[in-house]
Amino acid sequence: NNFRCRDIAVIARNSEKYERPFKTALRKAGIDIYEDYRKSTDVSPVINTVSAILAAASDNFATDSVMRFLKTGLSGLSDDEVSELENYAFVWNISGKKWIQPWKNNPRGFGNSDEKTEALLDYLNRIKDKAIKPISEFRQKILGGVSGETALKALWETLTDINFRNNTISLAQDLYDCGDEGAALELDRMWDILTDTLNELTDLIGNEQITAKKLSDYFEIMLQMQTVGNLPQGLDEITFGSADRIRISSPKAVVILGANEGVFPPEPKTVSTLNLKDREKMAEIGLELSDSPEWKLADEKLIVYSSLCCAKEKLIITCSRSGITGEELSPSEFYNIIKRV
Repeated sequence: NNFRCRDIAVIARNSEKYERPFKTALRKAGIDIYEDYRKSTDVSPVINTVSAILAAASDNFATDSVMRFLKTGLSGLSDDEVSELENYAFVWNISGKKWIQPWKNNPRGFGNSDEKTEALLDYLNRIKDKAIKPISEFRQKILGGVSGETALKALWETLTDINFRNNTISLAQDLYDCGDEGAALELDRMWDILTDTLNELTDLIGNEQITAKKLSDYFEIMLQMQTVGNLPQGLDEITFGSADRIRISSPKAVVILGANEGVFPPEPKTVSTLNLKDREKMAEIGLELSDSPEWKLADEKLIVYSSLCCAKEKLIITCSRSGITGEELSPSEFYNIIKRV
């Protein structure tokens, strides 16, 4: 039919089941794919930098937190500088307050110092202070507990001190120059999510007395409540995703995977001691309950309907004859209805 890849959508009820074999098959055929899924925000270096700053301030500069901050690519240090600091921290077991104290030991380990080692030590102290001093100052500003508004203002000042915004723009440009436009756009989107999250925190805890540990916990909770969709990486890709999450705009061709009974749509699962009559009586007196199996099944049928009706020109429906262990599988009800038609 002379369809472009971008004209085709492949939909499963749960795309994770088909992800590995499907992506492998397309890759072998040289076909690009856009997988429509959601991911946690904390995988982004933008979010991870702030998370690491708060962690380092709250756990008194544990080496894991400090190195997580340094390795985000947004700390203001180069990869070589981070490697030098990591080597020294490993050799001399640096942790806690040692990160904010002057380093005096031989960077190369035990042995006599000379002019080269002294120069290297001076260099290490300078780059260490450049990265760590802003976090140390942030920790001092909120030590003992301050208002949430004051703490968040101090956090923004810390991000300004490390040139966080400029570092983000620079990293995005590097990614763009390397041809990874999707990752570059992702950084920009994560910056917007970060500013929105910190603004929401200001509204929520602005008047509350908090410590670095409490602010770190609040920030992590906010992150757990958020996921973001994956951005397309190219202009001509097959779209692949789960039926309840995928967002497509009238593709010319749609392929439905796994149209089997109990799979697409899945059987509604409800863990409850209440039967249908109990639910009806409680609804009559105005008590709201979670969705009943009937409502959940209706939602699943709507998902099926939306998936089947989004194709403009061609619809292909597939089902499995047997499962992985060889058990026989039956086609879904809508598969049989459409086949009879």
